Amino acid sequence: MSKYILFILANLSSLFVSAQDVNLDALKLWNVQKEDIVNLPINKGITVILFTSTDCPYDQLYEDRIFALQKKYGGKADFFMINANTPSNTGDNSTKTKAQAKQYNIPYFIDQNLDAVRVFQIEKSPEAVVLTTKNGNTTMVYHGAIDDNPQSENNVRVKYLESVLNNVIQNKTSPYDFKRAAGCRIR
Repeated sequence: MSKYILFILANLSSLFVSAQDVNLDALKLWNVQKEDIVNLPINKGITVILFTSTDCPYDQLYEDRIFALQKKYGGKADFFMINANTPSNTGDNSTKTKAQAKQYNIPYFIDQNLDAVRVFQIEKSPEAVVLTTKNGNTTMVYHGAIDDNPQSENNVRVKYLESVLNNVIQNKTSPYDFKRAAGCRIR
């Protein structure tokens, strides 16, 4: 009986994801603006990565919220966008990706091999990741939903990403490690 209890406790503990160290050195992304494969150019102690796409309706619903977050926290955190639904090399998809990159004042990357998706355990678009870097060590302190209402910005009750950023900026523990994102499944 005690073996079963230990087995159940071990499996339940895996559901509670805490901050985890990540190695960004091997992560190579296509920089849409520079048209080159690069590493994430992290310059600040806090990094926000927003996984998005060109064709998901949920991403369009979050555009204004993403702009507002970048405007509010851009001086304190690096912001990056990653297109995780890698477009095919057709002219239409490639043009849409470049056009989307131009409208954002945020460095925009394509995760061609879905390496970033695997590293950060991303499932949906849009989905956010918050990293902290101290003494050369990068830790993922949050990944998940931007807020609790993808359909209507006016009806948002809990701003997960904003709460995490407020706490991390004040050197406090993140109030959330993970919140399931609503959006388009990464394919």
